Amino acid sequence: MKMFPMMLYMLVLVLAASTQGTFGQVQGSAGVPTDVNGEYISKINSIVICWQHMQGATQYQVQTIFPDGSTKLYNTSIHALVLKDVERGSSYKFTVRHSRDEGFARIASDLTVTTQNITEVSGGMSVSVNVNDTSIFTWAETLKMNNNKNNNNINNNNNNNNTIPCLTYTMEICQRVEVLREWTTNESLVSDVRILEHFDEETNRTSTVYLKQHTIHYEQTHVQFLGYDNVSCETHTSNQLHFACDGLTKGMNYTYRVSVYHAGRWVGAYEEGMFVATGYVAPVVVVKELLTGLDIYLLACGILLTILMTAFVMSLVCGWDRVVNDVAVRKDKMRKAKAAEMDKKMKAKVLTEGFINDQTQAGPRYP
Repeated sequence: MKMFPMMLYMLVLVLAASTQGTFGQVQGSAGVPTDVNGEYISKINSIVICWQHMQGATQYQVQTIFPDGSTKLYNTSIHALVLKDVERGSSYKFTVRHSRDEGFARIASDLTVTTQNITEVSGGMSVSVNVNDTSIFTWAETLKMNNNKNNNNINNNNNNNNTIPCLTYTMEICQRVEVLREWTTNESLVSDVRILEHFDEETNRTSTVYLKQHTIHYEQTHVQFLGYDNVSCETHTSNQLHFACDGLTKGMNYTYRVSVYHAGRWVGAYEEGMFVATGYVAPVVVVKELLTGLDIYLLACGILLTILMTAFVMSLVCGWDRVVNDVAVRKDKMRKAKAAEMDKKMKAKVLTEGFINDQTQAGPRYP
Protein backbone atom coordinates (compact mmCIF):
# COMPACT_ATOMS: atom_id res chain seq x y z
CA MET A 1 0.00 0.00 0.00
CA LYS A 2 2.91 2.35 0.61
CA MET A 3 4.13 1.77 -2.98
CA PHE A 4 0.80 2.78 -4.56
CA PRO A 5 1.19 6.57 -4.11
CA MET A 6 4.69 6.34 -5.59
CA MET A 7 3.46 4.40 -8.62
CA LEU A 8 0.58 6.85 -9.15
CA TYR A 9 2.99 9.79 -9.04
CA MET A 10 5.27 8.20 -11.65
CA LEU A 11 2.29 7.47 -13.89
CA VAL A 12 1.22 11.14 -13.77
CA LEU A 13 4.75 12.25 -14.72
CA VAL A 14 4.81 9.88 -17.71
CA LEU A 15 1.42 11.11 -18.93
CA ALA A 16 2.48 14.74 -18.54
CA ALA A 17 5.66 14.16 -20.53
CA SER A 18 3.78 12.31 -23.25
CA THR A 19 1.16 15.04 -23.53
CA GLN A 20 3.82 17.77 -23.85
CA GLY A 21 5.61 15.92 -26.70
CA THR A 22 2.44 15.44 -28.72
CA PHE A 23 1.51 19.11 -28.45
CA GLY A 24 4.90 20.19 -29.74
CA GLN A 25 4.60 17.96 -32.79
CA VAL A 26 1.12 19.34 -33.67
CA GLN A 27 2.32 22.87 -33.23
CA GLY A 28 5.27 22.20 -35.48
CA SER A 29 2.96 20.70 -38.12
CA ALA A 30 0.66 23.68 -37.91
CA GLY A 31 3.62 25.99 -38.46
CA VAL A 32 4.45 24.44 -41.84
CA PRO A 33 3.94 27.04 -44.63
CA THR A 34 1.21 26.35 -47.12
CA ASP A 35 1.90 29.12 -49.68
CA VAL A 36 2.34 26.97 -52.80
CA ASN A 37 1.50 29.05 -55.87
CA GLY A 38 1.02 28.01 -59.46
CA GLU A 39 0.49 29.80 -62.74
CA TYR A 40 -0.10 28.83 -66.35
CA ILE A 41 1.58 31.01 -69.00
CA SER A 42 -0.16 30.44 -72.31
CA LYS A 43 2.42 32.14 -74.56
CA ILE A 44 5.10 29.60 -73.61
CA ASN A 45 2.58 26.84 -72.76
CA SER A 46 4.15 26.14 -69.39
CA ILE A 47 3.07 25.78 -65.77
CA VAL A 48 5.27 27.32 -63.09
CA ILE A 49 4.88 26.63 -59.36
CA CYS A 50 6.88 27.66 -56.33
CA TRP A 51 6.66 27.51 -52.56
CA GLN A 52 8.39 28.89 -49.51
CA HIS A 53 11.77 27.38 -48.80
CA MET A 54 11.79 25.08 -45.79
CA GLN A 55 14.70 25.62 -43.39
CA GLY A 56 17.03 22.66 -43.49
CA ALA A 57 15.43 21.09 -46.57
CA THR A 58 17.94 20.02 -49.22
CA GLN A 59 15.57 18.46 -51.73
CA TYR A 60 11.95 18.63 -52.73
CA GLN A 61 9.62 16.21 -54.46
CA VAL A 62 6.68 17.30 -56.60
CA GLN A 63 4.16 14.63 -57.42
CA THR A 64 2.29 15.58 -60.58
CA ILE A 65 -1.00 14.06 -61.67
CA PHE A 66 -1.54 14.53 -65.43
CA PRO A 67 -4.92 14.96 -67.14
CA ASP A 68 -4.96 11.29 -68.21
CA GLY A 69 -4.56 10.18 -64.58
CA SER A 70 -0.91 9.19 -64.80
CA THR A 71 1.55 10.44 -62.19
CA LYS A 72 5.19 11.46 -62.22
CA LEU A 73 7.57 12.42 -59.44
CA TYR A 74 9.94 15.36 -59.97
CA ASN A 75 12.96 15.95 -57.71
CA THR A 76 14.36 19.46 -57.38
CA SER A 77 16.86 21.17 -55.12
CA ILE A 78 15.18 24.56 -55.38
CA HIS A 79 11.73 25.56 -54.16
CA ALA A 80 10.29 25.86 -57.68
CA LEU A 81 9.30 23.75 -60.66
CA VAL A 82 8.55 24.37 -64.35
CA LEU A 83 6.39 22.00 -66.38
CA LYS A 84 6.75 22.77 -70.11
CA ASP A 85 4.71 21.73 -73.16
CA VAL A 86 1.60 20.95 -71.15
CA GLU A 87 -1.71 19.85 -72.62
CA ARG A 88 -4.00 22.78 -73.30
CA GLY A 89 -7.51 22.88 -71.87
CA SER A 90 -6.65 20.45 -69.05
CA SER A 91 -5.97 20.37 -65.31
CA TYR A 92 -2.77 19.37 -63.53
CA LYS A 93 -2.56 18.50 -59.84
CA PHE A 94 0.62 19.01 -57.79
CA THR A 95 1.65 17.79 -54.33
CA VAL A 96 4.89 19.16 -52.86
CA ARG A 97 7.01 17.38 -50.24
CA HIS A 98 10.29 18.35 -48.58
CA SER A 99 13.11 16.20 -47.29
CA ARG A 100 13.37 15.25 -43.61
CA ASP A 101 15.48 12.87 -41.56
CA GLU A 102 12.82 10.19 -41.73
CA GLY A 103 11.99 10.82 -45.40
CA PHE A 104 9.77 13.33 -47.23
CA ALA A 105 6.91 15.23 -45.61
CA ARG A 106 4.06 17.03 -47.29
CA ILE A 107 4.25 20.78 -46.89
CA ALA A 108 0.97 21.99 -48.41
CA SER A 109 -2.40 21.02 -49.71
CA ASP A 110 -2.75 19.88 -53.30
CA LEU A 111 -2.55 22.57 -55.97
CA THR A 112 -4.56 22.36 -59.20
CA VAL A 113 -3.64 24.48 -62.23
CA THR A 114 -5.92 24.66 -65.28
CA THR A 115 -4.49 25.40 -68.72
CA GLN A 116 -6.22 27.33 -71.51
CA ASN A 117 -7.27 26.24 -74.96
CA ILE A 118 -5.40 27.71 -77.91
CA THR A 119 -8.47 29.78 -78.78
CA GLU A 120 -8.37 31.40 -75.32
CA VAL A 121 -4.83 32.73 -75.65
CA SER A 122 -4.89 36.52 -75.40
CA GLY A 123 -3.52 39.02 -77.88
CA GLY A 124 -0.28 40.95 -77.89
CA MET A 125 1.09 44.03 -76.25
CA SER A 126 -0.77 47.29 -75.72
CA VAL A 127 0.99 50.62 -75.13
CA SER A 128 -0.32 53.73 -73.43
CA VAL A 129 1.45 56.99 -72.61
CA ASN A 130 0.54 59.06 -69.57
CA VAL A 131 0.84 62.80 -69.08
CA ASN A 132 4.47 62.42 -67.91
CA ASP A 133 5.41 60.76 -71.23
CA THR A 134 5.89 57.43 -69.48
CA SER A 135 5.13 54.52 -71.79
CA ILE A 136 3.19 51.74 -70.06
CA PHE A 137 3.26 48.26 -71.61
CA THR A 138 0.64 45.70 -70.64
CA TRP A 139 -0.72 42.42 -71.94
CA ALA A 140 -4.32 41.21 -71.89
CA GLU A 141 -3.17 37.89 -70.48
CA THR A 142 -2.25 39.57 -67.19
CA LEU A 143 -5.89 39.72 -66.06
CA LYS A 144 -6.53 36.09 -67.01
CA MET A 145 -3.37 34.98 -65.21
CA ASN A 146 -4.45 36.83 -62.08
CA ASN A 147 -7.89 35.24 -62.23
CA ASN A 148 -6.33 31.80 -62.67
CA LYS A 149 -4.11 32.39 -59.67
CA ASN A 150 -7.12 33.30 -57.55
CA ASN A 151 -8.89 30.11 -58.64
CA ASN A 152 -5.86 27.83 -58.34
CA ASN A 153 -4.95 29.13 -54.88
CA ILE A 154 -8.43 29.33 -53.41
CA ASN A 155 -7.25 27.34 -50.37
CA ASN A 156 -4.11 29.44 -49.92
CA ASN A 157 -4.20 31.75 -46.91
CA ASN A 158 -1.36 33.89 -48.29
CA ASN A 159 -3.01 34.67 -51.62
CA ASN A 160 -3.53 38.37 -50.96
CA ASN A 161 -1.46 39.55 -53.92
CA ASN A 162 -1.58 38.63 -57.58
CA THR A 163 2.08 37.74 -58.09
CA ILE A 164 4.12 34.56 -57.65
CA PRO A 165 7.33 35.26 -55.69
CA CYS A 166 9.54 33.02 -57.82
CA LEU A 167 8.27 34.32 -61.18
CA THR A 168 9.70 37.46 -62.78
CA TYR A 169 9.54 39.08 -66.21
CA THR A 170 12.11 41.17 -68.02
CA MET A 171 11.55 43.51 -70.93
CA GLU A 172 14.53 44.55 -73.04
CA ILE A 173 13.88 47.65 -75.15
CA CYS A 174 16.37 48.76 -77.84
CA GLN A 175 16.42 51.47 -80.46
CA ARG A 176 16.17 49.98 -83.95
CA VAL A 177 18.48 51.87 -86.31
CA GLU A 178 19.51 51.27 -89.89
CA VAL A 179 23.04 50.07 -90.54
CA LEU A 180 24.50 51.72 -93.67
CA ARG A 181 27.88 51.42 -95.36
CA GLU A 182 29.09 54.52 -97.20
CA TRP A 183 32.14 54.96 -99.42
CA THR A 184 33.27 57.19 -102.29
CA THR A 185 34.94 56.47 -105.62
CA ASN A 186 36.59 58.71 -108.19
CA GLU A 187 34.51 58.76 -111.34
CA SER A 188 34.72 60.58 -114.69
CA LEU A 189 32.52 61.12 -117.72
CA VAL A 190 32.87 62.80 -121.15
CA SER A 191 30.17 65.22 -122.25
CA ASP A 192 29.54 68.49 -124.04
CA VAL A 193 29.64 71.34 -121.53
CA ARG A 194 28.29 74.86 -121.67
CA ILE A 195 29.79 77.29 -119.16
CA LEU A 196 27.65 80.34 -118.51
CA GLU A 197 29.13 83.68 -117.43
CA HIS A 198 32.69 82.52 -117.98
CA PHE A 199 35.15 85.33 -117.07
CA ASP A 200 38.02 85.88 -119.47
CA GLU A 201 40.92 87.57 -117.74
CA GLU A 202 42.52 88.70 -121.01
CA THR A 203 39.48 90.53 -122.29
CA ASN A 204 38.09 91.22 -118.83
CA ARG A 205 34.66 90.11 -120.02
CA THR A 206 32.19 87.32 -119.34
CA SER A 207 30.82 85.09 -122.03
CA THR A 208 29.36 81.67 -122.69
CA VAL A 209 31.92 78.98 -123.45
CA TYR A 210 31.12 75.70 -125.22
CA LEU A 211 33.39 72.70 -124.69
CA LYS A 212 33.09 69.60 -126.87
CA GLN A 213 33.81 66.15 -125.43
CA HIS A 214 35.01 67.56 -122.13
CA THR A 215 36.12 65.13 -119.39
CA ILE A 216 34.49 65.74 -115.99
CA HIS A 217 36.04 64.25 -112.84
CA TYR A 218 33.96 63.85 -109.66
CA GLU A 219 33.56 61.77 -106.48
CA GLN A 220 30.63 59.35 -106.37
CA THR A 221 29.13 58.51 -102.95
CA HIS A 222 27.78 54.98 -102.54
CA VAL A 223 25.36 53.84 -99.78
CA GLN A 224 24.66 50.18 -99.03
CA PHE A 225 21.92 49.05 -96.64
CA LEU A 226 23.20 46.28 -94.38
CA GLY A 227 20.16 45.80 -92.17
CA TYR A 228 19.10 46.92 -88.71
CA ASP A 229 20.90 46.99 -85.40
CA ASN A 230 19.70 47.38 -81.81
CA VAL A 231 21.40 50.12 -79.82
CA SER A 232 20.87 51.89 -76.50
CA CYS A 233 19.24 48.84 -74.94
CA GLU A 234 17.76 48.94 -71.46
CA THR A 235 16.15 46.15 -69.42
CA HIS A 236 13.17 46.49 -67.09
CA THR A 237 12.18 43.87 -64.52
CA SER A 238 8.72 43.27 -63.07
CA ASN A 239 6.89 40.55 -61.18
CA GLN A 240 4.01 40.75 -63.64
CA LEU A 241 3.36 41.65 -67.27
CA HIS A 242 3.35 45.38 -66.63
CA PHE A 243 6.27 47.68 -67.44
CA ALA A 244 6.69 51.46 -67.19
CA CYS A 245 9.48 52.97 -69.33
CA ASP A 246 10.68 56.57 -69.46
CA GLY A 247 12.87 58.40 -71.95
CA LEU A 248 11.53 56.91 -75.20
CA THR A 249 12.00 59.21 -78.19
CA LYS A 250 8.78 60.01 -80.00
CA GLY A 251 8.74 58.64 -83.55
CA MET A 252 11.73 56.35 -82.99
CA ASN A 253 11.55 52.65 -83.88
CA TYR A 254 12.12 50.24 -80.99
CA THR A 255 12.36 46.49 -80.55
CA TYR A 256 11.31 44.65 -77.41
CA ARG A 257 11.79 41.19 -75.99
CA VAL A 258 9.93 39.90 -72.94
CA SER A 259 11.45 36.90 -71.13
CA VAL A 260 10.14 34.76 -68.28
CA TYR A 261 12.36 33.80 -65.34
CA HIS A 262 11.44 31.20 -62.75
CA ALA A 263 13.42 31.23 -59.51
CA GLY A 264 16.14 33.20 -61.30
CA ARG A 265 16.38 30.76 -64.20
CA TRP A 266 15.37 31.62 -67.76
CA VAL A 267 12.21 29.78 -68.82
CA GLY A 268 11.53 31.17 -72.27
CA ALA A 269 10.80 34.19 -74.45
CA TYR A 270 7.27 35.36 -73.80
CA GLU A 271 6.99 37.80 -76.73
CA GLU A 272 9.13 39.95 -78.98
CA GLY A 273 8.40 42.52 -81.65
CA MET A 274 8.68 46.17 -82.68
CA PHE A 275 6.82 49.39 -81.96
CA VAL A 276 7.05 53.12 -82.66
CA ALA A 277 7.22 55.37 -79.60
CA THR A 278 4.40 57.88 -79.32
CA GLY A 279 4.03 60.89 -77.09
CA TYR A 280 1.22 61.80 -74.78
CA VAL A 281 -1.98 62.72 -76.56
CA ALA A 282 -4.45 64.78 -74.56
CA PRO A 283 -7.99 63.44 -74.66
CA VAL A 284 -10.24 65.26 -77.10
CA VAL A 285 -13.48 66.49 -75.59
CA VAL A 286 -16.25 65.89 -78.10
CA VAL A 287 -19.36 67.98 -77.54
CA LYS A 288 -22.33 65.94 -78.59
CA GLU A 289 -25.04 67.84 -80.42
CA LEU A 290 -28.41 67.64 -78.74
CA LEU A 291 -30.28 67.56 -82.04
CA THR A 292 -28.94 66.58 -85.44
CA GLY A 293 -30.40 67.67 -88.77
CA LEU A 294 -32.46 64.51 -89.02
CA ASP A 295 -33.78 64.98 -85.50
CA ILE A 296 -34.89 68.53 -86.28
CA TYR A 297 -36.62 67.40 -89.49
CA LEU A 298 -38.49 64.61 -87.72
CA LEU A 299 -39.44 66.95 -84.88
CA ALA A 300 -40.83 69.54 -87.33
CA CYS A 301 -42.84 66.86 -89.14
CA GLY A 302 -44.22 65.64 -85.82
CA ILE A 303 -45.24 69.15 -84.76
CA LEU A 304 -46.95 69.81 -88.11
CA LEU A 305 -48.80 66.51 -87.98
CA THR A 306 -49.90 67.25 -84.43
CA ILE A 307 -51.25 70.66 -85.46
CA LEU A 308 -53.18 69.15 -88.35
CA MET A 309 -54.67 66.44 -86.18
CA THR A 310 -55.61 68.97 -83.51
CA ALA A 311 -57.27 71.21 -86.10
CA PHE A 312 -59.21 68.28 -87.51
CA VAL A 313 -60.48 67.24 -84.08
CA MET A 314 -61.42 70.82 -83.20
CA SER A 315 -63.31 71.19 -86.45
CA LEU A 316 -65.34 68.09 -85.65
CA VAL A 317 -66.07 69.23 -82.11
CA CYS A 318 -66.90 72.87 -82.88
CA GLY A 319 -68.72 72.30 -86.18
CA TRP A 320 -66.37 74.45 -88.18
CA ASP A 321 -67.42 72.69 -91.35
CA ARG A 322 -70.93 74.25 -91.11
CA VAL A 323 -69.46 77.66 -90.42
CA VAL A 324 -67.20 77.30 -93.42
CA ASN A 325 -70.13 76.22 -95.58
CA ASP A 326 -72.24 79.23 -94.43
CA VAL A 327 -69.40 81.59 -95.20
CA ALA A 328 -69.00 80.01 -98.62
CA VAL A 329 -72.76 80.35 -99.33
CA ARG A 330 -72.74 84.01 -98.28
CA LYS A 331 -69.75 84.73 -100.44
CA ASP A 332 -71.47 83.04 -103.38
CA LYS A 333 -74.66 85.10 -102.87
CA MET A 334 -72.67 88.32 -102.65
CA ARG A 335 -70.78 87.36 -105.80
CA LYS A 336 -74.04 86.66 -107.69
CA ALA A 337 -75.62 89.91 -106.44
CA LYS A 338 -72.60 91.89 -107.50
CA ALA A 339 -72.62 90.19 -110.92
CA ALA A 340 -76.33 91.01 -111.38
CA GLU A 341 -75.74 94.64 -110.50
CA MET A 342 -72.90 94.82 -112.94
CA ASP A 343 -75.11 93.34 -115.67
CA LYS A 344 -77.81 95.91 -114.95
CA LYS A 345 -75.34 98.77 -115.19
CA MET A 346 -73.93 97.42 -118.42
CA LYS A 347 -77.42 97.19 -119.97
CA ALA A 348 -78.20 100.75 -118.95
CA LYS A 349 -74.95 101.93 -120.40
CA VAL A 350 -75.58 100.10 -123.65
CA LEU A 351 -79.07 101.66 -123.99
CA THR A 352 -77.72 105.12 -123.34
CA GLU A 353 -74.94 104.76 -125.88
CA GLY A 354 -77.43 103.41 -128.44
CA PHE A 355 -79.78 106.33 -127.94
CA ILE A 356 -76.96 108.81 -128.35
CA ASN A 357 -75.82 107.13 -131.57
CA ASP A 358 -79.31 107.16 -133.00
CA GLN A 359 -79.72 110.84 -132.31
CA THR A 360 -76.42 111.67 -133.86
CA GLN A 361 -77.03 109.73 -137.05
CA ALA A 362 -80.52 111.29 -137.58
CA GLY A 363 -79.01 114.79 -137.93
CA PRO A 364 -80.79 118.12 -137.42
CA ARG A 365 -84.37 118.51 -138.45
CA TYR A 366 -85.79 121.80 -139.90
CA PRO A 367 -89.42 122.82 -139.91
